[in-house]
Amino acid sequence: SHPLAKALGLGRKSTPGEVPLRVVDATAGLGADAYFMARLGCSVAAVERHPFAYALLADGVSRGKILAQEQAD
Repeated sequence: SHPLAKALGLGRKSTPGEVPLRVVDATAGLGADAYFMARLGCSVAAVERHPFAYALLADGVSRGKILAQEQAD
């Protein structure tokens, strides 16, 4: 089990209709932890205060959305 998943209590199976865990990643950086938590089913709000890191994170999210849309088409 991944330490982050364990810390969030995500080592168990979710039940049908269960509301996703809401998490704030207050030091998002490049978004690796936020992405990992989202892949585990969490609803994640990522916050980054450093302008350069934020710009990189926002660009990555934007590119990811474009790629996901292209793959869906």
